[in-house]
Amino acid sequence: MINQTEQTYGFPQLAPLATPLVHHLLARQEIPLNSQLLRGIDPRKRSSQVSQQLSQSWRLFERRVYEKRQHTYGLMASSIQTDCTTSLSYVHPRWFRETLGVLTPSLRKDKTKEHITGQTLSTWRERNLLRHHAWGQCDVQSAAGLLIARQLDDTRERGWLPSMIEANEPHWWCYSQAAPVNGVPSPILPCPVPLPADLPPATLLWTPWAGASWDLCWLQIGLFGAIRWAGATLGPYGHVQWDVSEADLKQWAPDLFTEQDSACEQTQEVVNSIAKFVLLRLALTQNYFPITTSASLTLINLIS
Repeated sequence: MINQTEQTYGFPQLAPLATPLVHHLLARQEIPLNSQLLRGIDPRKRSSQVSQQLSQSWRLFERRVYEKRQHTYGLMASSIQTDCTTSLSYVHPRWFRETLGVLTPSLRKDKTKEHITGQTLSTWRERNLLRHHAWGQCDVQSAAGLLIARQLDDTRERGWLPSMIEANEPHWWCYSQAAPVNGVPSPILPCPVPLPADLPPATLLWTPWAGASWDLCWLQIGLFGAIRWAGATLGPYGHVQWDVSEADLKQWAPDLFTEQDSACEQTQEVVNSIAKFVLLRLALTQNYFPITTSASLTLINLIS
């Protein structure tokens, strides 16, 4: 179960930024924290919950995150590497230091920048600001979050990061929706990553962060984001096995099944193919992503 309280909430619309990063950035920009506003599940209801000025400040912040996130994806896409043993994606620390150095503003009179050293990265790792998989492997989502945060704070050379992040803090947040019940859609809720162990496998997850697909269990939807089922196992050669049953898929897409289908049991391979198709159809037909009709046709051609 995902427990959402007034004290515990995430920022799925700002993925892959961790909550402490968002808090730090908002505090620096003097945008007050309002739990109803920052949950961001239904922006259409914000006007009745917060002042117009606060709502405008938040929309501007969201737009800046979107722009920097797109830029960060472009910066990182060609530098992603995958560990052949663990299948975990990473970027090399040297690349990260050099890229971060380019993005760091120079506020000194001589225009020189403070050099980002390997020791700095080690300190960040100890404080859980930058996660590592192994020596020479910076976690891609953690690295992306820091690159985005660096671009969002373009006025300070230092102090742009919180002092630390708790070890048990979710890495980032996505959107989640349980399977429909008797045809009635379930509510959309924020969901932490890593995913809760008790999250039902047929839960739908999505994010506006296309870089989530560097984890191969996420299916990229162009530059609009990524989508997946909660239940997923990564097999050989990057093949994803969806841990959803035919009964689960009937809840999400009852029109895909007939009475004849119910009479014969589908093979796991067929169910897996249907599960992927349902993901794509949900991504292209629901309001999870701001996709136009022409963009949908383009994505179908690219993915198929």
